[in-house]
Amino acid sequence: MIGNKKLFHTLSDRPTGDWITIADNQEYIAAGIGDVIIPLGTRRCTLTKVLYVPGLTSNLLSVSQLLNHRMQIEFFVEKGVKSCIISQGESVIAQAFLKGRLFALDAITSSSVALSASTAESTALWHFRYGHQLSVKEM
Repeated sequence: MIGNKKLFHTLSDRPTGDWITIADNQEYIAAGIGDVIIPLGTRRCTLTKVLYVPGLTSNLLSVSQLLNHRMQIEFFVEKGVKSCIISQGESVIAQAFLKGRLFALDAITSSSVALSASTAESTALWHFRYGHQLSVKEM
């Protein structure tokens, strides 16, 4: 759901009849439906059937709508930080971090993903990276 008409790539201005109730119990009516292109570094992701909701001050992504678009969502808690990864097939599309009661989208590029793919820092892992063949027990 998006409240800014300018963000739509295509938009049908006919009302959908859908009433939207957000977390603070405010109600809005969807005034149209269309496609939105989200820039993700060097790539772009097109979301279809996005509701245009005038007056909405934040853009909201629905987990169920992402699943309907064949995307996967994985939720994590690492060092007290709650986040989720949105992917499609083998491609990571974006990462979101919990801020208050909502996950804020942080679009990432494939180079960022490559840099953060391995975060394990065990002694054995670094030992093998440097080409040493001794086991951890023998060290």
